[in-house]
Amino acid sequence: MLEGKEEEDEDEEGSNVTGEHNIMKHKSKKNEDEDDSNKNDTTTTKSIIQLYSRMNEAFVKPHSHLYSLISHEGCIPLGHGAVNGIISAWVSIVERSNGETSRSVLLCEKYDGQQQQQSNSAKKNDDRNKKTPGQQKSSFYYKPLPIVEVRILIQNIGMADGAIVIPDQTISVDASTRRRGVEMSEVESVDERFHKWIMKLNGTPSSKKKTTKRSGGGGDLSRLYLFDAIILTAHIHAKGCSTRSKFEQRAKFTKIIAKVNGKTVPLVVPFKRNKDERKI
Repeated sequence: MLEGKEEEDEDEEGSNVTGEHNIMKHKSKKNEDEDDSNKNDTTTTKSIIQLYSRMNEAFVKPHSHLYSLISHEGCIPLGHGAVNGIISAWVSIVERSNGETSRSVLLCEKYDGQQQQQSNSAKKNDDRNKKTPGQQKSSFYYKPLPIVEVRILIQNIGMADGAIVIPDQTISVDASTRRRGVEMSEVESVDERFHKWIMKLNGTPSSKKKTTKRSGGGGDLSRLYLFDAIILTAHIHAKGCSTRSKFEQRAKFTKIIAKVNGKTVPLVVPFKRNKDERKI
């Protein structure tokens, strides 16, 4: 029994020696790898710069966890655009399961309350009751409207000196024809489901803006430093588009306003007509 125990102890000591030997060997291998990496720092930096240059030329969209999620729900790319290699944008729409755009939207209608003022003097029947404006009141009601959810991925791709400012603005889609100009803007609703959203690339909300006023509420939506990116979500009132396919046929482009070095720059994103060209 003692001999067996001694043999077990020897095996344990041998295993410990082997474990320590493996750890020391791993450390030495790690040090060698670090030395090699230091030697290849210049080569790696050059390769990264070349990679970003090729991505910039090809308008490669940055990886987004949100886009990978909604791709299974029917995220349809429409187009992409850039301004002087400084800022880029990729536009997509989210298709509903039935392909229709009708949504029940909560709207608010304001009107002036009126009170009657009785006349003490004898007048004609038409002049007996006079109405004077009173306090402003609001009436809420639901109405079915064609709504298309548009998601715009915006990235600073080339401005390292400072940040690109995305001011508060009303997102619209141009659907003009040769005969008339048509612009489809954000829906003006008090319903939080249709408010403007700013999201990070991982899908978490960054901020939320109300879109009850056609003119922007002021302030900035986001500030993008070099290679920073956000996803701007807006709900467009797609007039005359009962289905997603009709919206795709009519939509021509959208425009995002950005401030670069204090100057206002319009970023126009044209929509591709060919579906094969839309793959971004």
